[in-house]
Amino acid sequence: MKKILITVGSLVLLFIAAVILVPLLFKSQIVELVKTEANKNINATLDFEDVGLSLIKHFPELTVSIDKLHIINKEPFAGDTLISLEEFQASLNLQSLIMGDQIEIVSIQMVKPQIKARILKDGRANWDIVPEAEIDTTEIETESAYNLAVREYKISDAQIIFVDDSTNMFIEINGLYHEGKGDFGQALFTLFTQTSIDALTLKMSDVSYLNKAELTVKADLEMDMENMKFSFVENEICLNQLGLNFDGWIALVSDENIELDLTFKALKTDFKHILSMVPYIYQKDFADLKAEGQLALTGTVKGLYTKEQIPSFDINLNVSDGMFQYPEMPASVENVQVDLQVNNPGKTPDHTIVNLDKLHLEILNEPLDIKLLVKTPVSDPFIDASFTGSLNLSEVQNLLPVEEKIELKGVIQSNIKFKGNMSAIEKKQVDRLTFDGTVILSDIEYAAPDLPVKVQIPEGKLSLAPQKMSLENFNMLLGDSDIKVDGFLENFLEFALEDQTLKGKLAIQSSYFIVDPWMTEEEEEGEKEKDKDTTVLEPVELPDKVEFLITADLKKIVFDNLTLADAKGKFLLKDRTLKIIDLGADLLQGSMTANGAYSYIPPAKPHVTFDMKITQFDIPEMYRTFNTVRKLAPIAENLRGDISGDLDLHTDLSDSLTPVWSSLNSKGSLNIPRASIDGFEPLNKVADKLKIKELRNPTITDFNPSYEIKDGRFYLDPTDLNIDKYQVTISGSNGMDKSLDY
Repeated sequence: MKKILITVGSLVLLFIAAVILVPLLFKSQIVELVKTEANKNINATLDFEDVGLSLIKHFPELTVSIDKLHIINKEPFAGDTLISLEEFQASLNLQSLIMGDQIEIVSIQMVKPQIKARILKDGRANWDIVPEAEIDTTEIETESAYNLAVREYKISDAQIIFVDDSTNMFIEINGLYHEGKGDFGQALFTLFTQTSIDALTLKMSDVSYLNKAELTVKADLEMDMENMKFSFVENEICLNQLGLNFDGWIALVSDENIELDLTFKALKTDFKHILSMVPYIYQKDFADLKAEGQLALTGTVKGLYTKEQIPSFDINLNVSDGMFQYPEMPASVENVQVDLQVNNPGKTPDHTIVNLDKLHLEILNEPLDIKLLVKTPVSDPFIDASFTGSLNLSEVQNLLPVEEKIELKGVIQSNIKFKGNMSAIEKKQVDRLTFDGTVILSDIEYAAPDLPVKVQIPEGKLSLAPQKMSLENFNMLLGDSDIKVDGFLENFLEFALEDQTLKGKLAIQSSYFIVDPWMTEEEEEGEKEKDKDTTVLEPVELPDKVEFLITADLKKIVFDNLTLADAKGKFLLKDRTLKIIDLGADLLQGSMTANGAYSYIPPAKPHVTFDMKITQFDIPEMYRTFNTVRKLAPIAENLRGDISGDLDLHTDLSDSLTPVWSSLNSKGSLNIPRASIDGFEPLNKVADKLKIKELRNPTITDFNPSYEIKDGRFYLDPTDLNIDKYQVTISGSNGMDKSLDY
């Protein structure tokens, strides 16, 4: 008997040793086999660093762990990381694994999972990574050989991003912690869960509904696994400071159909809690915010949710006698009244009705009222909205915490009404639309550290109508600069709601405009010499679907070390290109007329083209003003006289809007009727060598050069040059590298 026991004991020990040692001895081969087989069966690339098996970590349970797991998408999502996981760990009951017909998973833990889920406009999803295969349904077993029973699971510090291009929805979850405890081996049990999210963001159609909101959920659920029905028992859901309680159940009727019967209500009736849903208010000393008023928030959701239909829902929000005031702020928002209903009888989202019957508030007895009614939001949205009120901007600083050194003054008065269907906008049936109102600006002043000068708008009026939006007597001061704008915009409803082209005409007048304060004064990176035109600009990407014709009459413009007088011309913004039409100005002691264009469509570089006629430009001033002249015509430093001519130029621009010299191309015909050459040493050396004193600091007459700039070099065509009684023919080139060939 003793020998039998010893033999049996030895076999058991050998078996346990084999269970432990085999995975260790053949670990690398097993890991590679798992990776290879997995990647054969998914349309993605799966990889992980290590797999571990341990009886020590959670003895007597067997712990399985996977480190640094990644699943990388292939086309059409090539390069996207579907899942990234710091560590996956599962502890199993060893006895159930060896002897039972039910595998008991004591705990599952996922550490720092990162998930990026995306749906394309055509409906393809990046998590559909298992290729479809023909399945013989006659061979599918109704029950698996093993059942799984999970006791506890935990997710730590997860990040989830969901992007749906088909509905223009964006969800981002950061800092997700979730844990659940229950006996999934039972047909009926209670699941105890706790969830917290540090930052929850929800956007739809570029409208932000939640912006880094905090979420905590404590929910006990009755889990009926046979009927796949899950009922709320005890629960509390807090979104920022808004607490909600749910009652009812959710049932999975089939793989694709869900039945719901839910009610919810706000846990507290204090107005302050709904204010936590306003991001700006919640992020500014919310704990110390003083608030009064009553809140009532209730809702129901009932019915089937399928591919073809949605359940009915009814949400009601009421606020009465609300007020709030920040600590140490002298002003408060008073008499807040809200009456909002959102409901749908079910079947289709198009039955949804949003009725904001009242949104009223007062700031220093100045009322602000908003109403909104939305019907048939899918088939043909109907909107009936109004906005009336007056806002004294000076009181904003007494009402809300603003950054120090910000100056805000003036009054905005608004009275706007809109009523009509989207189809009327699409068909331009203005007789079916009501859209009128005014926005009046008075004595507006705004100064902030991020603005180089104070912005002032003494007066301005915006008049609204279905056909166009008119801007009248819009006067603005930007520091010492003045601007007056009149004009109108057309098609703005179609632009805002239907993504059509916005059209308009503007007339801009100014007696004095200085550009320098809006530029960055710094030396261009890589410049070896200190140039005088060190004002650095940044490329401006012009908007799409905008067609503006701007007529400008600017008496004086100061730009770095260049002054333009009586600048007049037209600018056409169309197809993401700004065209300059018949621009004329006095500068450099002469005058100029020009036509040209600027475009910038990334990733291509900004590009400009110019056709220009110059008349009697002072050559020394040209040299001092333009870096291009200094780079490609250095002899201009020694010329005294004026120059006229016709030239064209086109070039790519750098990130600081300086020419990319390798791309600069220009041709021109110039005329210098009379000029002196002072101190040009190469010519003086020739004079000394040839002993012709007339060549030393000579005066030239009737010089009519033609040139071309390409590949970083300035080429001068053969040109006759009259120097005193001598006639000289000159040709050649010089380059950006300062090489000469004349």
